[in-house]
Amino acid sequence: MLNTLYQVSAASIPSIFNLIGEQDAVLFRQDGCYLILNEQQWPTTQLYALASDITFRQLTIPNNIRLIDDLEWVTLCATAKRVISC
Repeated sequence: MLNTLYQVSAASIPSIFNLIGEQDAVLFRQDGCYLILNEQQWPTTQLYALASDITFRQLTIPNNIRLIDDLEWVTLCATAKRVISC
C-alpha cells in the first residue's frame, strides 16, 4: 500500500521534501510539472504527472515519470494512507 501521496503543484521544491520516503509517491500537477525538467533526485521512484497538465504546458517528460489521467489520480488518492498537497 502507498504510504503518502505528495501532490506538488508549485514550481519550487516543497519544504517537506526531506519527508518523502521510498514508500511514498509524488504527483506533479499544475506548475509543479516544471520540477520534472530539473535533474532533481527524488527520494522515491513512484513519480507521476497529470497528463492534462503536461499537455497544457507542452512539456516533454523523462522516462521515470508516469503520466496518469484524472481517474488514476483518484485511485492514487484512495489507495494512499495520506495525501498531502504542497
